[in-house]
This record gives sequence, C-alpha cells and structure tokens, in this order.
Amino acid sequence: MDENRRMPEVSATPQLSTRVSRWRKPLFVVAAVALLLPCVLAALLYFGVPYLATNVAPNWVKEKTGRDLRIGDARFNPLTLDLSIRNFSLFDGTQPLARFEALDVDGSWASVSNWAFTTNRITLQKPHIDARIDKSGSLDWARFIDALPKSKEPPKGEPSIPRVLLNHIEIVDASARLTDARIAAANGDAAKQSVSLDAISLKLEKLSTLPRDRGEYALDAKLNDQTRVQWKGRVGLNPIDSSGDLVVSSLPIGKTLKLTGTALPIAIDGTATLRANYSVAAGTDFVAVGVGGGKLDLADVSLRNPSATAAGEDTAILKSIALSPLSFSWVKRSASGAQPSQISYALEPFSAALGAIAVSAAGGDPKAAFASLSGALIDSVSVNVVLQTINASSIRLNGAEVNLLRDTRGELSLPFVSTNAPSRQMGPTEPATPTGAAAPAQSWRINAPDIALERAKVALRDASFAMPQRAALNLDVALGIAVTTGVKPIALVTSKTFKATDLSLRDDVAAGATPWLSVKEVRLPEFATDVLGAKIELPRIDIAGPQLLSSLSKSGLDLAEKLSPAASSPIPTKVLAAPAATPAKRISINGVALRNGRLTLADTTLSVPLNHVFDALTINVERIELDGSKPIVAQATTTLASGGAVKANTTFDSRKREGSATVIAEKVLLAPFSPYLNQNTRLKLNQGEFSSDAKIKFDSAANAAEPWRVNASAALTGVEIFDEVAQVNFATWRELSSSDIAIRAERQGMDVALADLLLDEAKTRLIIGADRSVNLAQIAKPNTASAPAPSPANPNAAPPPLDADGNRGARVKVARLQVTGGDLEFADLSLRPQFGARISDLSGLVVGLSNEPSSRAEVSLEGKVDQFGLARLSGTLAPLGATEYTQLKAVFRNLEMASLTPYSGKFAGRAIKSGKLTLDLDYNIEQRKLKGENSLLIDNLVLGEKIDSPDATNLPLDLAIALLRDSDGKIDLGLPVQGSLDDPQFSYGSLIWKAIGNVLTKIASAPFRALGALLGGSGEAFEAVIFEPGEARLLPPEREKLGKLSKALEKRPQLKLTIEGRFDTARDREALADNIVKLEVSKRAGMKPPAANEPLIISFTDAKVQAALDDMAATVGDEAVKLRAKFLPPAGNAVTGLLQNARERVTEKGRAEAAAARAQYYPELFKLIRSKQVVPEFAYAALAGLRAEAIRNTVVGVNNFDASRVSVAAPQPVAQSKADQVATTLALSVK
Repeated sequence: MDENRRMPEVSATPQLSTRVSRWRKPLFVVAAVALLLPCVLAALLYFGVPYLATNVAPNWVKEKTGRDLRIGDARFNPLTLDLSIRNFSLFDGTQPLARFEALDVDGSWASVSNWAFTTNRITLQKPHIDARIDKSGSLDWARFIDALPKSKEPPKGEPSIPRVLLNHIEIVDASARLTDARIAAANGDAAKQSVSLDAISLKLEKLSTLPRDRGEYALDAKLNDQTRVQWKGRVGLNPIDSSGDLVVSSLPIGKTLKLTGTALPIAIDGTATLRANYSVAAGTDFVAVGVGGGKLDLADVSLRNPSATAAGEDTAILKSIALSPLSFSWVKRSASGAQPSQISYALEPFSAALGAIAVSAAGGDPKAAFASLSGALIDSVSVNVVLQTINASSIRLNGAEVNLLRDTRGELSLPFVSTNAPSRQMGPTEPATPTGAAAPAQSWRINAPDIALERAKVALRDASFAMPQRAALNLDVALGIAVTTGVKPIALVTSKTFKATDLSLRDDVAAGATPWLSVKEVRLPEFATDVLGAKIELPRIDIAGPQLLSSLSKSGLDLAEKLSPAASSPIPTKVLAAPAATPAKRISINGVALRNGRLTLADTTLSVPLNHVFDALTINVERIELDGSKPIVAQATTTLASGGAVKANTTFDSRKREGSATVIAEKVLLAPFSPYLNQNTRLKLNQGEFSSDAKIKFDSAANAAEPWRVNASAALTGVEIFDEVAQVNFATWRELSSSDIAIRAERQGMDVALADLLLDEAKTRLIIGADRSVNLAQIAKPNTASAPAPSPANPNAAPPPLDADGNRGARVKVARLQVTGGDLEFADLSLRPQFGARISDLSGLVVGLSNEPSSRAEVSLEGKVDQFGLARLSGTLAPLGATEYTQLKAVFRNLEMASLTPYSGKFAGRAIKSGKLTLDLDYNIEQRKLKGENSLLIDNLVLGEKIDSPDATNLPLDLAIALLRDSDGKIDLGLPVQGSLDDPQFSYGSLIWKAIGNVLTKIASAPFRALGALLGGSGEAFEAVIFEPGEARLLPPEREKLGKLSKALEKRPQLKLTIEGRFDTARDREALADNIVKLEVSKRAGMKPPAANEPLIISFTDAKVQAALDDMAATVGDEAVKLRAKFLPPAGNAVTGLLQNARERVTEKGRAEAAAARAQYYPELFKLIRSKQVVPEFAYAALAGLRAEAIRNTVVGVNNFDASRVSVAAPQPVAQSKADQVATTLALSVK
C-alpha cells in the first residue's frame, strides 16, 4: 500500500497522474488475471490431468464397462506439454486386457500455429495387449468395446477429419497375446491355445491428417520368438495414401489359421515369408490397393490328416514353395447416380517353384512315402478374373515317386482322399441357410498347355491277393490340359508324350524277388481327347518287350494262386443313394500292339522242371470300343524257343459274349516235350512234329447251349519214341493225322469226334525179355506208383449218371481209323534159342471207335508175317469194354513152323525142322468170360532133335503126331479155350498153350481114345479088350471093337499095335478055382467033359453031384462039418435018427423039408471047397497068353491087319481090378 501511495508523487503532472490513477486498477486487474490465469490453468493441468488419469478415468471405466483401469503414476507439465504415465493396466475381472510400463508424450506449442494437435515425440514402452476368446467364440476386447457408451444421435453432415500432426512416434518392446479357449476344448492341448507377438518395435517419423502431408514409418516385430514383421514406408492420412515395403518372415501358418478361425479338413503347419512393396490409396469414391514385386516363400509346410484309427495319420511335407513375382491391383469405385459400384482387379503372371515334396499315407510303408517330388516349377501363371481365365505356360514335375498301397480288402490307401477325423472348426458355425435355385454356373477357362513329368517312379504294393504283389514302373508324360467349366464342362487333354518304361510285377516276398511280369515300354502317340465328353478317344497303345514268367505245379497255375483274393474280413456294405442317371460315356482305344514279347512257363510238376519259352510274341488288337459296340478283333503270333510257331486270329463280341478264333500250329517240335513221357516211363521222344489248324467258336453266356466248339485238323509226323533201357526205338510212325476233328462242349459234357484218323508207317516192338517180362508192361519206371485198374465197363449198362454239376464227362468217337504200312516186330528172348517174328505191311480199318459203353467197333486189319505168312484180324469189339464184349477172329496163314523151334523146344523139348502152320483164333468175350473156338492146322510137320528145357513136358510127341496126322500129312486140331478175365493168372497165350498141352497130354495118356475121337467114335475103350474073369474067349462086342481098331490103324501107317496080356489074380483066381472044382465034381460024378469054349455047368440037386461034394468035403476038414451041421443037423440018438429018416421017406412034407435043406447046403459047400482050392501061378500067365493070342488072331486073322505091325508083350497083372471083367490092354507106338 505504501508503494501505491508513493506512485503519484513521481508523476510528472497532475493530469497524468489522474489518468494513470484512473487506469491503474483495471490494468492491475487485467495484469493480475493475465498472470494468475495461466498459473491457475497450469496448476489445474498439472494436478488435474494426473488426477483425471489416476482417479476419474478408472472410476468412469468401472462405471461404464465394469472393467478395472489402474494407473500407477501420471504426470503432466503444462509448460512443455509433456505427459508421462507409468504402470498402466486394464483388467476384465482377474484377466488382464492391456498394460504398459511408460507412455511419454512430448507435446508441442506448434499445435497453436498449425491449428492441429501436434507432438514432437511419443514414446510407448513395453505395451502389452492380452486378448482372450472364450469357448463360445466371444472376444473379451469385443465385449469391452461394446460396453463403452455410444452416441445415440446420428452424425450430422459429413464427418470431418481431425487435424493431427504426430512427429516421431516410437513403440518400444511391445507385445501381444491371443488366447483361444476353443483350441484346448477341441484337442485338449492347453499349451497350444495362445499365440504371442513379442519385441514389437515401431518408429513413425510423422503421422499427419493435414492435407497432403506425408510421414515415414518403420515397424519391426517378432511373433512367438519366430515370426518377424518388418514394415516401412510413407503414409498420409489426408487423403489416405500409403506406400512402402513389407517383410513378414517365418510366419507360422497353422497358428495363423487358428487365430483367423479358418476351418480346414486338414491341419497345416509350416512357415511363410512374404516380401512385397505396396501402395494403398483411398478417396471419397474409391479405394485402391496395389502390390508389386512381391514374393511368397513357404518353408517346411506339412499337411496332416489325422485318422480315427491307430494306423496313424496322412501327412504331406513340402520343403519349400516360392511364388514370384506377386503383383496385383484391386480398385473399388463407389456407386454414382445410376452406375452401381464397380470392383476391378488384376493379377500379373507369376511363377511357382516347389522344393522337395513327400506325401505319406496312414499305415503306409514306413520306408517309402506315398508320393514325393524332388521339385516342381510352374511358370507364368496368369489369372484374369474379368475374362475368367487361368493360364500356366508350363508345369515341370521333377523326380516324382508314387508308392501306392492296396490293403487286403482291395481298398487303396490314398492320403487326404477320405478321413474319419472330426472336423476342426475354430469358431461357431452359422446354420446352413436353405438355398434356392442354383446360381448360374460361371464359365472359367483353365489352360496348361505344357505339363511335363519325366522319369517318374510309380510303385504299388497290393495285399488284396493271396500272394501280395509289388508293381513298379517309370513314367514320362508330356501333355496339355484345357478345362472349361460351366453347364457343359470340357476337359481337353492333349498328350505329346506318354511313355511307361521298366514296368515290373513281382511277389512281395523278398527285396530281390525276380519279377514275373516285366514290360520294357508302353507308349502312346500324340492324341487329344475330351475326358469329360460323351466319347473319349484314346490312341493306339504300343507295348514293347513284355516278359511273363509263370509256373505250373501240382496245385495248379501259380498265377491263379497268386491273383486269388486274399482271405480277409468282408468290407462292410454301405447303402448308397442311387446315382443320378447320366449318359453312358463311350471310350474307345484305337488299338493295342504288343511286340517282342516272351512267355516262359515253368512246369514244376516234373521231377526236373521244364521251361516252355514262347518268343517273338506279337499281339495286334484292332480298335476297341469299351462299351462293346464293336467286336474285338486281334491277331497273335509266336515262336517256340524249342522249335515251331503258333498263329492265332480271334474275334470277340462282348455284348453277345461270343466269339471265334483260328489257331494254327506249325511244325512244333515234340522232342522238347519228352520229359512228360519220360516222367513215368522209360520212353523218350527223340523227334517228331505237331501241326494243327483249329477253328474255335465260343459263347460265354450263362445259358449258352454250346459254350465252345472246335473244328480242326491235326497231324503228328515223323515221331520217334526211344526206349532208354533197351536203347532201341520203341515206336515210330510217319504220320498220325486227322483232317476232321470236332470238339464240342455242351452243358452236360464234351464231345470229341474224329471223322478220320490216319496212322501211316507205324512201327513198334513187342518183346518178351529173358526174364519173361513184356516190354509193353516194362515201359513204366519202377518207382512209379501204378494207377488203380479201371473198373470194367458193361456195354449193355445204362449210360453213367451225371455228376453233381450235371456233367457226364467227355464222349470220344473216331468214325474211321485207317492203318497203312504198319510194322510189328515180335521177339521172345526168354527162349533158347530166341524167337523172333515180324508182321509188316499192316493195313486196314477200324470203324466206330468210341468210349461210349454201348458202342461197337468194326475191325479189319491184314499184314504180312515174315516173308510169306499172312495175318488177318476182323470182327467187333466194345472199345471201352473189350473185356465185356469182343467178337474177333484172328487168322494166320502159311506160317513157317521152323521159326517156332524156340517155343517147341521150351514147351515140348523138340526142335521143328519144317512145317506150315495155319491158325484160326476166336476171341469171344462176354461179361468178362472168354470162350473161344480156335483151330490149328499143321502141314507136313517134321520134328528135329531133342532140346533140354526145364519147362518141357515129357510127352511122346512122335506118337501124338502120328496119331494126329492124317493120310495127307496134315494135323487139324480144334482148340476150344475158356476162362475168366478176373483170374489173376489169366493169359490168352497161356490158355492156347494149355489147350495144346491138354490135347497132347490126352493123346499121350490115352492114345486109343484120341484115335477113336479122331475117327469120329467115342474112343473110350479102344485101349483095352474086356474078358470075363478066368476066360480067354472074345465076346462079340470086343470083336467089333478090334475090327474098328484095325481100320483106324490102317489110316495111321506110322503106328504099331502092342498087345499086353493081362490077368487079375483076384478075379481070375475065383473063376479058375470054380472051373477046377467043377471039373473034379463032374469027374467024380461020372459026367462028360465040356468041349472047347463050352461052359461047364453042374446041378447041386443031382445026387451024384451031392455025393461027389460029400466026398470032397473031407478035404476042407471041420469047416465042412460045421457047415453041414448048420443046414443038416444030425439026430440026437439012434431012435430019433430012425424016426427022422422014416419021416423023410414016408411023408411028403418030410421029403420037401429035406430037399430044401440040401439045396441050401451043397452050394455053400461048393463055395467052401472053391475057396480052399489052390490055383497054380502058371495058370494066370497061361490065361493072359491065351487072351493076347485071341486078340492077335482076331486082328490079324479076322481083320487082315499087317502082322508086322502087331506084337504081343509078356503077360502082366492088371493095374486095377474091376468086378466081373479083366481088361487086356493095347499100346500104340511109332515104327
């Protein structure tokens, strides 16, 4: 106050003082206000801003949003306009939303002059954003922003851009983290539910909304310690305009897709690096974006398709993908008046380079990827959205390898084609909205004129067969593709090169297994076809150098075993909806040409495997229509490495399932097929050729009455079959052929008919070895198990029943078999000397050969035996049942018997000097019973010297021949034979020899009987003359017999008759004693002696005879007394005796009883005396001599037979005594 009072004192003048005094106070007030207002304002700002930040703002956020805002410290310098905030944090409940350590804002008073919010520097240190997406898909930051209050009044007029000029903005060590709770809920991996951005640094030199003001910026950030973002350039906000360079390196693709909520059926991992320059501009009516000189690099990309099973997962790994240059533009213009908004964009051509690629299937071979590429290059890809075109000038695929796997059920394991894995949607899906009519299809054109795949390797492991297989090939492809989408899509494929080489197929048993199928090359010429069109035209397929290895074992062809389905559980049947009816696609192939092929068939059924090699195999198939609208026509030729060629032409109609073929075999050598003959026999095919011309028709329809039919001609020529043991030819022929062979297959069986069969100049040998074995029976090898003998066929039986499939088997008929120039050599080496004969020029016919039980074949064959003999066979037989029915006649004429000396020596012990033989043999067999009427005619047989043989019978052959030979020197014998074929010892030859032996035995044992039979009589008693016991008188029947015998001997001049006088001591003694006693009785009785040849008879009732017998009774002693007492008992005393004698004399009854007693007694007494009579021995011999003499006198004297041919042998007793007769035997001998 004192100072104020002194101020007027210094005023110059009162006026001035008054004036000053008047304005002093207002000026003071103004000055005070001017000084205090900034101070107050500064103070308010100094304290108010921190207060607002630390107190008001948290309360307001809490009130409006329910979140907690915390600021540790806030400071503001109102003089320098510097703001500093420390320890900022924002929480949603207990979960943080954002924080930073420090924010420093260096304001500028230039804001006043620029009329814009201006800062010199803004520094934000360690900011961190923490965002969370809950299981429902809601973002916590979105919820926070939605909770902030919003203006309810719509904006008025055009929104204005605030004027801002921010100089030097710097963010230091920023970070961010996004947590998605849905990931943990989906796969249970909480560690993978968040992604972080770390160490983010951003520098922006100027950010201005002032008109045409630009600023520079630079951003450097890291994502999860892996991804780095480098972004720098210039930016303007009024108008919006930005350009610069962007580099995003090592961006994890999988996490990025998860963060963006992109749902894919497969999981993708890897890193991406993007380098590009860009420009962005926006105005009131447009937005434009441009990228140029960009490059996108993808590294270590992996695709996974998790399987729902324990087999694993499908994977694909791409080492690198590079897309460059990436240049595109996008412009959107807003609507103006009647013009709608327009969007235009363009993508400049780019190229893609792919590094190594490997694709693996779940459960695949762990040692081999499903598919792999060493690299790929796609050059100059251009996409024109306006024209809707995609073009790629060239595509190069290098080092491709594909390894396919087919499981036991026949399903290919193709990765990423199908999966049971659950879908992985990252966010909630919108409900599907019903769609109305389909939108019109847009037509895009995709063109890739140059696609090249060189030396690709394709491999397949197929476990669907019983023997798992491995296939491999190399593939070279150069083609072009032009695709047009839309209502009528087109996919035009143009092939410049299609070549598959080194194709192989082998058993999956060992790594080094030999391929059983290999093809050197499969090639297609240039072609073009629309694979989506109604008709697909494929060019001619050329197959070069195929080789097939196959083997035949006892279980069958190995290919049938290998390619049979593997035993596996059946594939579950899926009920699929019926596909929409689509027009049938016609596919045609312009033909198939196979050249330089080889087929090797190894037959392991033999003891030593035999390879059949078909070389120079050529197959030409004409145009093929896969829909069967045109029959398939093919030609094939091949040569056999062993010799010969085969040609075939075939036509097959797949719709009618019928076709025809012509097969011609030319000069196929038979010698290489000898092991089949030699397998079980000791025979070997030394030479021969097979030729045939067959025409085949077949019908594979299920109801075909005749599935196939063959009409052919065939010939086996120059055949030579060698016996390896005997080291000689077993059989040969010049030709075995038929010009008319018909083979027809029917539902119930097969018919084989040969109209003619020619066997020319066939030669064979029938040899009986030294051990009596027959070569025909010895051709089988000793270790070969003999097959069971077939059961005999009954020609009268009904046809065999059909089997379970209704088959009756094969019927074979040969209408006419002609044999010409045949030659049969027969030798019997068991004889000493050995015997040999030959039937040559064997010719004739066999008509009606058939394997039907009821068939009959007519046989007519004729040949020459040795030099001048004849052999002829004719008749009828059942070919399939010869043991059931055979009516054959075999005739042999003019055979030289000298050659039969080995047989006569063996069985008869004599050689044959000369003679001719004629044989007529009948083979009459019915129901396995043989009955033959055979005849044997021998002319002028002359026997030679004796031959020692243990098998010879001791028979008088000379006598037999003399008996059998007639006056013309011929021997004619009938040899009936019969036997059962079921006899294990049955042999027709044995029966013949047995019949001959029986004849000779009968002749030798009973020559007179044989002689009588030859003369037409019974001949049963010619060998003996019957006499009554004790008699030498010939009875009339015996005289007749001797007469016949004399006549018979006249016709056999070589025979002599010997009379053997015989006596029977038993029968002759009784007769001789009877005669002696009767002579004595007659003598004592005084009777007259009988004359010669007169019988002596006595009467036992004659008293003289009784008296003589009573006299002779004394010679027999007590036996006579006892005999008399039996018939004539004496009286007890004299009186009784007198009375008995008187009764016999006086009474008739007494006389009759006495006479009857004497009639019984004297015959018995005679017998007693005869039995006691002694006969001298000389009487027997004398009686036998008388008998022999009686016979000789009758033969010589009565029948005038040559006495020199009759002799009398010394008397002999009979060999066998017979009742009431004594036989004097006769014997025949040779002079």
